[in-house]
Amino acid sequence: MAISFVAVASWDSGATSGSGFTLNKPSGSIEGDYMVAIFAVDTFDSGGGNRTVTPPTGWTSQGHVFTGANGVIDVMTRTVGASDPSSWSGTFSGGSSPDRATVVCTYRGVAGLAVDGTSSTGSATSFNTATVNNPSATNWRVVAAAYSSASTSFAISSNEVSLRDRQPNSNIEPAIWDSNGTIGTGNTSRSVSRGAAWESAASWIGILDNQEGAVASGTLGVTLSKPTMTAAGSLSYSGTLAGTLPLPTMTASGISTPPEGPLDVLVLPVVSVTGATAASGSLTVMAGPIVTITAETRSFGIRVITPVREDRTVRPKLGATD
Repeated sequence: MAISFVAVASWDSGATSGSGFTLNKPSGSIEGDYMVAIFAVDTFDSGGGNRTVTPPTGWTSQGHVFTGANGVIDVMTRTVGASDPSSWSGTFSGGSSPDRATVVCTYRGVAGLAVDGTSSTGSATSFNTATVNNPSATNWRVVAAAYSSASTSFAISSNEVSLRDRQPNSNIEPAIWDSNGTIGTGNTSRSVSRGAAWESAASWIGILDNQEGAVASGTLGVTLSKPTMTAAGSLSYSGTLAGTLPLPTMTASGISTPPEGPLDVLVLPVVSVTGATAASGSLTVMAGPIVTITAETRSFGIRVITPVREDRTVRPKLGATD
């Protein structure tokens, strides 16, 4: 399944005393979807110190960044469950009247994070995210960032493809973007900026891992039941007795790239001829296994066997595998 964007939730923000925040579930989220949330909070009221963020139950903190000045971001993820609530509550410590805001996005077809990284900067108008290495061309990139400033009248921006949401709130403004499609393998990073210098800023970049997974390796063994063909009656004439056996097939799904290693398929057709004491002529058995791997059909050759005649039952054996 290819990755796709589902929705962004209604945002939560506040600028009053307290130590809690809310993560709202985006509409349309279903079991197995993957949510990415950014929580941003300023630290002006606590003298520029760091804050401790405790994610809601079931959420995992993937990146906590203190800018070293007046802002903190914490990026959290969660896989949607069958009976999830519509929102979750988390907490943070430090300060008495913080400005804060959250953004939550849902994606489909995501197995988790392949890799992620964080970065921060002091007073500036732009900076780069961390550089991470994308291992697969089926993955997406997500960028979350926030700046702290006495004024949020200048919108935060990025050279990432799609802005999903930004939430200005007095002294802090977080936003989340994604590539809105697959990206190339190898090192990747993005930039974050605004139209005037900020006090400080922080960013997180993550690679969403496609559910198709990694390359399969090892040996896949399959045992097929023996197909049979029976002919009854008088065979006292010259000519050819021809029988076509059904082609056994094996299908492997859910593999994103060709599996590594040998694939052995053993086929043992049995042909019985009755009603004559001595059959004459040749008996030819053609067995051509077909292996289908992730919607790609490959014919692995045809073996023609001419067995030695026996009195009543001929049991040819395949002499090779493909």
